[in-house]
Amino acid sequence: MSLSIPMISSMLLTFTVVITLSCSLFILIEWFELMNLMNSIESYNEEHLNTILVVEITGINSNGINVTIRNIGSQTVFLRRDSFSWCSFIVSYRDSNGVWRSFLSDNYEIVTIRICNSNISFNVSKHKYISPNEEALFKINLPSNYPPIPPNSVVVVAFASRNGAYAISKGVRST
Repeated sequence: MSLSIPMISSMLLTFTVVITLSCSLFILIEWFELMNLMNSIESYNEEHLNTILVVEITGINSNGINVTIRNIGSQTVFLRRDSFSWCSFIVSYRDSNGVWRSFLSDNYEIVTIRICNSNISFNVSKHKYISPNEEALFKINLPSNYPPIPPNSVVVVAFASRNGAYAISKGVRST
């Protein structure tokens, strides 16, 4: 018994159609996934490109650092909600033995929040965010088990907000 040519042709045609449809469906699904990913990246970038922060180290002593964060973007940066910190500082410095010490600090003190380049300040207990064209002064204390920052030591401070915006600054403790 042999198969007829029309029967084999119809089987090959059916197989070809099934493979073509499967490949087309796979390509279509992947295209939609790619478009969805591109839209997500675009919205992520819009949110982060509108958050522009500047860090300035305003003082370094043996047991702490004073830092000013300026918001020169168009998005508000939220600092705290009740006792929960929305932002973090990462501090690194070289101790007297030449070893780099780093720590993450969520336990910072907000000293003042004010409009940039002015003396108009806000109540820190109620104004727990940095709006555009505002700046905040923070006091970051070293953990109790860390050695003091020696004179002439390089200090690096990174500030990270809850939405992924960050800023970094370097300073040197004067003698």
